[in-house]
Amino acid sequence: MGRTLKQLGAVVILGGTLISLCTAANAPDGLFSGQYEFSLLMFFTYELVSLAGGFLFIGMGEIIGLLDSINNALRGR
Repeated sequence: MGRTLKQLGAVVILGGTLISLCTAANAPDGLFSGQYEFSLLMFFTYELVSLAGGFLFIGMGEIIGLLDSINNALRGR
């Protein structure tokens, strides 16, 4: 279970990075200009959210792995 959460966290980070790049590259230059430019603010905002979510999954996977190893050690006694 812990390994699955860690892998899910990596997928969230990679997917969030891809989505933030695509979204920031298609940011409109103005309201009615019809031109697009790359928005660093939008990229960093979406990237920060995807990193936070991904590391949350990775951290929970690590905690579950540690609790599982403690449980296995106590059963062996």
